[in-house]
Amino acid sequence: MKKLKFLTLAAIAAATAMVSSCSDNVDLSTPTKEAEGKALVVNPTVDGSRIVTTTSGDFTSFKLFGFQNPPSTQPLFFNGTDGYVYNGAIGSAWSPTATGAKWPANSDTNSSNFYALSVNGGSSLPSYTGVDLADIQQGKFSYTAPTTAGGDVDLSKQEDILVASRLNALQTDNNGVLNLPFTHALAKLTMQMRFNSYENDKTTGDIMDNYVYTIKSITIHNVKLNGQYSFSSGWTPSDVGDVTINFSPAISINSKHLTGDAEYQDIIDNAHSIMIVPQTTSSSAWVSTNENKHTLAEAEAEGTSYIEVLGWIWDKAETKNALMGDFSWTDNEAETFLNTYPLGSLDISKANTDVVYNGQTGKNIGRSYQFLVDDNRDACPVYFPFPASFSFEENKYYNIRLNIYKGLYDTGVYAIFGAGQV
Repeated sequence: MKKLKFLTLAAIAAATAMVSSCSDNVDLSTPTKEAEGKALVVNPTVDGSRIVTTTSGDFTSFKLFGFQNPPSTQPLFFNGTDGYVYNGAIGSAWSPTATGAKWPANSDTNSSNFYALSVNGGSSLPSYTGVDLADIQQGKFSYTAPTTAGGDVDLSKQEDILVASRLNALQTDNNGVLNLPFTHALAKLTMQMRFNSYENDKTTGDIMDNYVYTIKSITIHNVKLNGQYSFSSGWTPSDVGDVTINFSPAISINSKHLTGDAEYQDIIDNAHSIMIVPQTTSSSAWVSTNENKHTLAEAEAEGTSYIEVLGWIWDKAETKNALMGDFSWTDNEAETFLNTYPLGSLDISKANTDVVYNGQTGKNIGRSYQFLVDDNRDACPVYFPFPASFSFEENKYYNIRLNIYKGLYDTGVYAIFGAGQV
């Protein structure tokens, strides 16, 4: 299973600016250059439609590539496949330097294609970003998710890739100023959980308000991790794998007496959002009811995309009572312990000599926890299928909402329903 770690998004707010340029010193090729014409002025903007986590001040540079048409017969220009780095600041006047980017001498009659990339608002393309520009002259680049030394996908190194293009441009267009509207090449994902103690039974409630859902990890199964991006037609995703977010320490949400249908709690928030290669998921089969149960094994055989939440549902009040009864602790001592060592911070399945509280070891303390799903001291998986033919699109933000009452066991039955626990 491929495991992806947390991603910190660096999206950019909408803005407009004139920019200056300087040459890129990295020697990737030795193209034949066309005679130079007038200085090329660029006006970049950044799409602010997605929820952002940083300010527009983080957008300070990008790399621009330009090729005359038709690319197969015209000489390369604009520093060839090295491109040019444009530096500046949103909101200030940007203009090219004397040695900066130039239109080709015949650009009034021969059109050009321009492609631009920025990573987190900068022009650096570090190797771990996974961007391969070998086909940039054809208006394409390939993307491979960065990996750890063990071969797992490392989401902590995945970056926000911004792209812009202008095709068939002439120097006579727009007074020679090249407009480049940047957008986000990847899709952004956050996640919330609904844990309502009165979900089905609106009078007496399904579960108690003091129940807690402690989450150890979340995995998005059977999604495509890599792909090729075309500036004209978008993504061709490839390589199916899993996206795993490990929480260390585990996170917890409390059950609530909710009154509205739209009340959810954050489990992957905006600051720790995930990047997904745009794609249509495979989710046509896993639809379970009490009469027709579709199993996890069947879903896996069909390549269905689904989310797995690994954790425990437990009763905090009963656990406090057990700690007080088992070890003669006071209410305050039990409450202090649960606040200091919440479930998930201890390995409750075996002795833990690193944690000793009032003379008790982690193993003994773990026996006092009151579990509601499977009564399992190991974290229990609950599964949520994607809707049929669900799509992640580039430059869009998705907030996935999970309702624990819709979660399934691998047998296809609901993990929780009504007042009963199974």
